[in-house]
Amino acid sequence: CAELDLGRFKGMVPVESFGRARCPSIGEQPYFLSLGPHAYYWFHLQPRDVSQEALTPVNAATPSYPVVQVESTEDVFAPATRNKIFRLLPKMLVARPWFQGKNRTIRNIEMGDSIPLPQTGAYVVLLLVEYADGEPDTYLTLFSVASGDKADAILKEHPDAVLAKLDDGKKPVLLYAAVYDRDFSNAILTAIMKRRRFKGSTGELVAGHTRVFRKAWANQRAGLEPVPQPGERNVSSITYGENFTLKLYRKLDAGIHPDREMEEFLTEETSFTQVPRALGWLEYRRGDEDNLEQTTLGMLLGYARNATPGWTYALDHLGIFFERALAVALNDPRLKDLTVGPVLSLANQMLPPLMGELLGSYAESTRAMGQRTAELHQALSSRPDIPAFAPEPFTE
Repeated sequence: CAELDLGRFKGMVPVESFGRARCPSIGEQPYFLSLGPHAYYWFHLQPRDVSQEALTPVNAATPSYPVVQVESTEDVFAPATRNKIFRLLPKMLVARPWFQGKNRTIRNIEMGDSIPLPQTGAYVVLLLVEYADGEPDTYLTLFSVASGDKADAILKEHPDAVLAKLDDGKKPVLLYAAVYDRDFSNAILTAIMKRRRFKGSTGELVAGHTRVFRKAWANQRAGLEPVPQPGERNVSSITYGENFTLKLYRKLDAGIHPDREMEEFLTEETSFTQVPRALGWLEYRRGDEDNLEQTTLGMLLGYARNATPGWTYALDHLGIFFERALAVALNDPRLKDLTVGPVLSLANQMLPPLMGELLGSYAESTRAMGQRTAELHQALSSRPDIPAFAPEPFTE
């Protein structure tokens, strides 16, 4: 054991430089360390309040944001600027619902690629997140910069979307989440419609559409106002009126995303129409023709009007079912019609009147969902000529 006099660093937190392990903060008493023979540690001392790189809570009365001094706000992800911004990212990532590494220690964040969208202040940024242990992950992050009236509107309407203020001594700007930037949303939709490509530092962003896109575009309802929506795990969503939904995948894996393969197959190769139509896609490409790496970043789908997630719909009706069931008297004669047995055998019987009353409209909804699920599986196995979807023999 060793006792170190670190009193002059009172309040600082030693952070191990390689594993990013945090040690207890330094106080007035000697600091104890236990070392094996010939062992050593490298520490980085961080102030307790700065080491977390905390962003202002959204419920703060007067929000304040980190101010980052940069050489230029023209290209905020240039090498001279991005390292300062990246110091803010660990705290930002762990607060995002789509980040799946919350229980892991972030050791380092590197730039995978940065792709500016022309005529906007938006950037599509791929981050390589390295951890103290295990394999790294790649995440899609979307940023925009704004100044003047646009920045004022963001501060007023979406204060929680702001990451930092960037100041080059000339024109301070806000760095914020691009899903709240209408220019970003419109640029992506236009890119899908016109099959555009955008160059990055090491690869390119490629947008395209399927054969049914033109028909969907011609039949669109009035209004294409982009609105961010609560997304699923690992997905951010933007709707364009009641016409299209843009799904953006956050945690990325090399290759074509299974969602895209299945949605495009059902849309273009089958007659099944009970899922949103696959209309377009975004992907990141890197390498030459002989060694091309493709990664799906997002999909454009048809908008499902008045859709409710099935899980939420089921839970709501389950609550109603139990409320009605508790009101049934124990001597109700209809209880004699209820039987107990294997699920599959009961499925072939008529629904008892009491259960029909307790379930209400959900009984018919459940039947319809079962039928649609069966039709979906029929469609998925309907094209044995396409190897990726050809039925395979079942083996025990």
